[in-house]
Amino acid sequence: MPAISCSLGGSLFSGKIASSDFADFFRSADVGFANFETSVREYDEGCPSIGVGTFMTTEPKLLEDIKWLGINMVSCANNQVANYGEEGVLANIRHLDAYGIAYAGMGRNLREARSPGYLDTPRGRFALIAATSFFNEWHQAVEQRPDYKGKPGINPLGFQTSYIVDSQTMNELRRAGRALGFEAAKERTEILVFLVLRRRELTARRSIAF
Repeated sequence: MPAISCSLGGSLFSGKIASSDFADFFRSADVGFANFETSVREYDEGCPSIGVGTFMTTEPKLLEDIKWLGINMVSCANNQVANYGEEGVLANIRHLDAYGIAYAGMGRNLREARSPGYLDTPRGRFALIAATSFFNEWHQAVEQRPDYKGKPGINPLGFQTSYIVDSQTMNELRRAGRALGFEAAKERTEILVFLVLRRRELTARRSIAF
């Protein structure tokens, strides 16, 4: 089977594409890919979520320019796609589907956001999985349950950052924490968590007894 060719672009923002300089680059490949750093929506679809910065918007009709350029697959796992809340994500999905542009990295729930996007080409099927580690917490998609349909959003890539310091620095941090009241606040939180868990345990025992 012949190999599938792919042209990789950078980030797409809002605005009309007028130059043909990049068109030959993308059109020469089976897959024209770019990071979709915007939200496709009409004026009344979604509203800005809590946050700061620029809220990117692309009118749905401009997706014709994206297709003309030769881009047929995009990643929607970024910090702009969910700028207009859950309704904005659903609008993004509707418009990309309507214009036949394949995508990955967002969905109606976490399972969809984590699923691959597929693009059928003359040389075979191309799959894309997209995730991002740079996002607002409320932009994450949430998994569906039997009693809950899930939450639209992006596919988050979780990570933890660890800092290694010497013993002198650690002692200074602890001293500063005590002086600022962090240690006392931590102790109060631990006591509160214990009391809540204990209450749940006693409630569960009473339910079993009855």
